[in-house]
Amino acid sequence: MLGMLWGGCKPDPPIDEEGLVNLEIQPTLNGADFALNTDFQNPADRRTQIERLFLYVSDVYLVPDSGEEILLTDPETESPALLFKFGATLTDAGHEATSRTFTVPAGEYRGLKLSLGVPENLNNQDPAIYSNAHALSITNGTHWSWNNGYIFLMLDGSIDSSPTKDGASLDLGLTYHCGTNALRKDLVYLDLEDAFQVQTEGSTTLSFGLEVNKLFTAPGDSIDMTLENFTHTAGAGVDLATRIMNNLSQEAFEKKPF
Repeated sequence: MLGMLWGGCKPDPPIDEEGLVNLEIQPTLNGADFALNTDFQNPADRRTQIERLFLYVSDVYLVPDSGEEILLTDPETESPALLFKFGATLTDAGHEATSRTFTVPAGEYRGLKLSLGVPENLNNQDPAIYSNAHALSITNGTHWSWNNGYIFLMLDGSIDSSPTKDGASLDLGLTYHCGTNALRKDLVYLDLEDAFQVQTEGSTTLSFGLEVNKLFTAPGDSIDMTLENFTHTAGAGVDLATRIMNNLSQEAFEKKPF
């Protein structure tokens, strides 16, 4: 009888080994470290300051050599939408300024996929349903109350608009609030140089840069920030928001070597 009991017991299945992945986005101003309320020269050599810079990154999928893709979600809220508040403190509503850490299966990965913006099914949700710690909470101030959806990229600041560019005062406000489902940008990094390994010890950092000045200048399309200083992605502002989001995905947001 004892032998039958022992024979009927099966060992627990082995636990998959896991490791840590850091998703890091480092903004810069002309190559220097980014800081809020700090003077820098814009592409037209005008004194400029940024008071707020937020970016939504979502649907981040790690692509293993074999098996199913792995979606990175907020460890607390399980949201696939991640809000980066650049220049904010590490305790600002629970949103780290530049990086997030995730636990994933250890092993070899071909690369990753991600989106700049909020998934369409979440973009149309009522923000009041989320807790304050959630990336989509109304307390973040990233939802248009009058225009359905979230602000994917929020940049507020001021600039010297004087004809002489003397920089004596920052007399013109800057408001670039870019969003809507049509402007979400899907990016894929699956080339040979995008492969990486996650080990059980230490951590693997997937690093991206965000050069702020490249939001306003691209081959064949430079934005005059003294004349094109405002958009809420509505009416005549849709074209400007489209150009900025194109510059974000094609020029400003850049993968670093893993």
